[in-house]
Amino acid sequence: MIVPRDPHRIEADIRKVNDSLPDYARIRRWLLATEPFTAMNEMATPNGRLRRERIFLRYRQELNALYEDEVADVL
Repeated sequence: MIVPRDPHRIEADIRKVNDSLPDYARIRRWLLATEPFTAMNEMATPNGRLRRERIFLRYRQELNALYEDEVADVL
């Protein structure tokens, strides 16, 4: 999950980061969150820690769709 400050630069920024990473650590699939993770929407605690279970439940379908092709290749 990526929550960018500037959504217009996200792909360029990911390419830039990937250029400095070894193959196994590169970002291959990503999902642009539709909203920031905050305490107001219960995606984070009041001190800013992510609530991973809440985030997963909110974005479950989108996250699973990112890996559907990978699972089909294994079967």
